[in-house]
Amino acid sequence: MKYCSHQMACHVWLCLGLLLLSGCVQLNTTDSGASEGVDKSMVALHKRMAAGEWNRAHGEVLHLLTSFPEYAPGYLDLGIISESVDRRDDAREAYLTALKLAPDSISTLNRLALLSRRQGEFSTAERYYLRALDVNFQHAVTHRNLGILYDLYLGNVASAIKHYEICLENMSVDDPQLNFWITDLRRRQSQQNVTGADK
Repeated sequence: MKYCSHQMACHVWLCLGLLLLSGCVQLNTTDSGASEGVDKSMVALHKRMAAGEWNRAHGEVLHLLTSFPEYAPGYLDLGIISESVDRRDDAREAYLTALKLAPDSISTLNRLALLSRRQGEFSTAERYYLRALDVNFQHAVTHRNLGILYDLYLGNVASAIKHYEICLENMSVDDPQLNFWITDLRRRQSQQNVTGADK
């Protein structure tokens, strides 16, 4: 598949945005010592992941989960690590475990949606994104990711524009790139309407 610059930008933003999402969750525990230990482990783990040290990261997250087997963010990171080395079945299993432990995790729902999209399961990806929006309809990242799905994979221009616009409404600063995508889609939508009228 050949991508234009708009499509490539969508892919780059999606990957970076979701990696950042993985670090936005914390351990829910009343044990301050355990929490501090997990926080330090997660900081070290995310450094490994950022450096692409997947084998060492994999070992560290498994060690963490041995001590904290119900720590949902650990399974989320395990999924990201597995997906990064193309072990997609393992990644899905880890994400589903994370989701079972934290059913309202928007980060996990976005990762499952992305994995489903990569495997050509576009309807499943859409369901995960919509489920994330049921948790928080104002979540800008999810609207942007869903817009990318509609834009690049489902060919639903109207829905892509809708979710890109909702994303902008819920961002604290303006996004020139997203404005460009909306303008480009509106142009394509107008061309489609003209072509349809000529038939």
